[in-house]
Amino acid sequence: VARVSGRKPIAGPGQPGDRVTAEEALNRLAASMRHATVIRGPELVILLPEQPGGDRPDYIDDGMTAGASRALLLPAQAAGNQLTCGLSEPTERPELAPQALLQAQHAIDVGLRIGRAGQTICYSELGIYRLLLQIGNLHQLWQFAVEVLGPLIDYDAGHKVDLLSTLSIYLNQHESLKQTARVLGIHVNTVSYRIQRIEQLTSLDLANPDHRLSAHVAAKIIESRQATG
Repeated sequence: VARVSGRKPIAGPGQPGDRVTAEEALNRLAASMRHATVIRGPELVILLPEQPGGDRPDYIDDGMTAGASRALLLPAQAAGNQLTCGLSEPTERPELAPQALLQAQHAIDVGLRIGRAGQTICYSELGIYRLLLQIGNLHQLWQFAVEVLGPLIDYDAGHKVDLLSTLSIYLNQHESLKQTARVLGIHVNTVSYRIQRIEQLTSLDLANPDHRLSAHVAAKIIESRQATG
């Protein structure tokens, strides 16, 4: 599935004054494809043949088809509209196509939330997000997340500082203050203060492996909930 994240007019590939909508962009992309496609709202659904060894199709490159990216998608990116692609697991039978469609859409939803807009996200690479998306009792998942990180949710709602994002990046960077500061673009002392504040608000000890695991899973639950609306 290829999704354009925007419906405002975008610069066209012709004259400088040409403008095309996101819908027109998808139509042009569909016309450029060598495979079966159908447009569904802001998305283009593409049926791709499986590659030997289960590799990505070689015509998927960083979220774009190689030819179409040069002819169409680069102008779309420049105007603030990004094309993000979700790739499902291989589907062996036609009746499993709806499940594959959901997998590709979920891959895009999660990818957009975790900062991978404009790229190709494979459902098989989503890790723990796959588990969270499959668990039926979403209320229990959310209850766990609130029990662990509820104070951060409340704090962020009333302040400009996003402690939840800071925590998630900190854990993803293997508890490195320096790397977290680099990703966030702030001073390492600011990161250190935020981590101390997080521990004070939640009573978590991020030096404790069990606490880190609980915090990481809770953060993923919150991210997946936000990603899927």
